[in-house]
Amino acid sequence: MKTVRLFVDGMYCAACGIDIERTLHALPGVTSANVSALENSAAVCFDETEVSQEDVLQAIERTGYHAVEYTYGTVARLQEEKSRRLLRKVLLSLLMTVPLTMAVPLPLKAVLATVVQFYIGAEFYRDAARGLKNKTLNMSFMVAFSTTCAWAYSFYAFLRGLTSEIYFDSSALILTMVLTGRLVEQRLNAGTDNALAALYEKIPKKAVVLRDGAEVEEETAAVRRGEELLIREGDRVPLDGVVRSGSGFVDESMLSGEAVPVRKSAGEAVYAGTLNTEGVFTMAVTAEREHTLLSDIIVDVTASFSAKSPLQSRTDRVVRWFFPAVLVLAVAAFLAWLLFLSPGDVSRAVRTFISVIIVACPCALGIAVPLSVSAAVSAAAEKGVVIKESRAVEDLAEVAWVGFDKTGTLTRGAFDVTDIVLLDAPSVEALLLDAAVAEKQSYHPLAEAVLRKTALRPEDIPIADALRSFPGKGVLAEWDGHTIAVGSPDFAREQGAPEASVARILDQLGTQRKTVLLICRDGVVEGACFLTDSLREEAPGTIRELSDLGVRTVLLTGDKEAPARQAAEQAGLEEVFSGLLPEEKTAFLKAEQEKGTVIAMAGDGLNDIPSLACADIGFELGGKTALAGETANVVILNGDLSRIPWCIRLGRKAVRNIRQNLVLSCLYNVIALSVAAAGLLNPVLAAAAMSLSSISVVLNASRMRRKNT
Repeated sequence: MKTVRLFVDGMYCAACGIDIERTLHALPGVTSANVSALENSAAVCFDETEVSQEDVLQAIERTGYHAVEYTYGTVARLQEEKSRRLLRKVLLSLLMTVPLTMAVPLPLKAVLATVVQFYIGAEFYRDAARGLKNKTLNMSFMVAFSTTCAWAYSFYAFLRGLTSEIYFDSSALILTMVLTGRLVEQRLNAGTDNALAALYEKIPKKAVVLRDGAEVEEETAAVRRGEELLIREGDRVPLDGVVRSGSGFVDESMLSGEAVPVRKSAGEAVYAGTLNTEGVFTMAVTAEREHTLLSDIIVDVTASFSAKSPLQSRTDRVVRWFFPAVLVLAVAAFLAWLLFLSPGDVSRAVRTFISVIIVACPCALGIAVPLSVSAAVSAAAEKGVVIKESRAVEDLAEVAWVGFDKTGTLTRGAFDVTDIVLLDAPSVEALLLDAAVAEKQSYHPLAEAVLRKTALRPEDIPIADALRSFPGKGVLAEWDGHTIAVGSPDFAREQGAPEASVARILDQLGTQRKTVLLICRDGVVEGACFLTDSLREEAPGTIRELSDLGVRTVLLTGDKEAPARQAAEQAGLEEVFSGLLPEEKTAFLKAEQEKGTVIAMAGDGLNDIPSLACADIGFELGGKTALAGETANVVILNGDLSRIPWCIRLGRKAVRNIRQNLVLSCLYNVIALSVAAAGLLNPVLAAAAMSLSSISVVLNASRMRRKNT
């Protein structure tokens, strides 16, 4: 399966997007298609064995729209061209419309109005034709149809000499107002993409590569993994890598949201787009341009913008039937005025008909949801939080229950081996070597602590002949003809360890609230490591904030009861479920979901993948584990727990903003259509009101984004 994001030019309302979605879904092999008229984008997932990307592009072209692959440079250029084109049309339309409001000869008015109608307004006819071809009435059809009626009636009156029945100024002003509204709306909408633009701008185009002792300036896209780069003070890091020599203080606020620069020295990771504020260092490239952490963030954020939330999908269904309903209402109003309210007054009936069609604005309804969702996603990105699915914004607002993993989530995950107990091992070194062989390929914090304790370089630790991992329990390794088991006391028992030996270890642990790892060789307990972990500083405050929000918090961990209770007490958690395997955590979450509760789960490791996937909202802390990051729908890059309640508040604000937008657009349409049908609204004022309704929704969504960044 392949997913591609496209820029689609020529869309002006939600109905346009619905047309394209329907066309794409008809293609064989297309599994999903989400089109956003707001972003002028389409995200299409398809099976390459059945349909090609070229087929997708051609299908969009056949509907009458122009599509290209979405890259920021291309899109920025096309958006700017579109803005300039709209601005030229608005200025030309104003230049030709103003005389129509003055005392100029009627023949000149007829010529000017005709030019505005069919030259300036040509794009409305083209877009209307596209809609009719796809069996849809869109906004352009309504504008073109109503203004054509006004122009045709005025031209007829002009030819008959009925000067009091001429409305050339009205038809031209309507087109001018609608074009102006589109221009203002596009300029305001550009702010939605500002977060992405800011991220793209942080990717340096050039890098200084060290080759054969010389400094060579290269395009960033041409630099390959393993090459060495020079980073001077004031430079942005071009690609992901590891510091090789020297040191610097790097501003990682674009990723973490923290403004204080972080000291980077040999062996530490640096990321593309971050700023070296002090010092000079060299780095070895570990990821090429398309595979950096920043590139992954951009992909995830753009995917969020393109995807549709459940509420947006429901709104689109309403928009689809909006125009036919308005057309029926306009015809009914026309007949009511012509036959009953003002019999024989064709002029009054025509004005009412035009006003009803023009004043209707599904655009505000169509953009109400995506604007607020995009604003929330942008605000989160600027705080170092990647919301990977648009539906997650709505789910965040409903979260009533958050489960926390312990190690690496509620605690720092930076374990230290505090005590070593020997039973059958000849020495501490021999015990730690067996443990290191088994744990060498593990990313679990307990394994990292054991490896640090050995003081051996990775290349000096032998590679096991075979490895089996038992999530939540331990690791089994075959090495040098022996079977080595490293894990919990229960895991040691499962591997045949004598109960007496396990009991001796646990007796020495006593009442200490520490984590214990038993090391067994061929079923014999060689000894054990006692480890401790420290609570995250922000954990107690996070739990209090969640409680203030009315959210229930629970600790779900595979750790033993004593260390789990200790961590829960320190953090302020009252509910603790310890000794859980990954599948048991998942079962626990599903049981809560069956009660109708929207749940979230916070984790940071491979063993958290099942629970993160099961939860309605999966918070992955730190973005360190690629698989967990792909499973979670919210990634907190700096691992700051306090971002969890912040995200929930953001979701609630976004949904509140969506409701405000929907109320604004629905109230507008109900009131405006009623006033227009009653014959109390001039067509020109109707056009202005229609544009202002969309602009008010854009401004309301922008207000929410400003308050959260």
